[in-house]
Amino acid sequence: MIIVPYDRAEDYPACCYDVPPQLVISRRDIVEKVVSKTRLVVEALVDRGVEQVVVFLPRLHLSIWEEARRRASKWPSQISVKYTLFSIKDLEATIRELVGS
Repeated sequence: MIIVPYDRAEDYPACCYDVPPQLVISRRDIVEKVVSKTRLVVEALVDRGVEQVVVFLPRLHLSIWEEARRRASKWPSQISVKYTLFSIKDLEATIRELVGS
């Protein structure tokens, strides 16, 4: 799981996995590392002025995201968009609404 600006999501390396999500979830030590790093990155983004994020994640990734959120001392507001492999229509509509286009 990584944090990527939407317009860069199809670019390498954001589009590729180093460690498959199933492996991450199956090992608590890896989950702990990913949760910790995610928490630290998001807290740093808040310190840099990020106030809101759009969350569009598969179930396994979302569980890590939510665990990091629970452990964080600061977190941006978030809009959750139901993830599906078959369409980004809802994600696109949410982003368009946020940017006003």
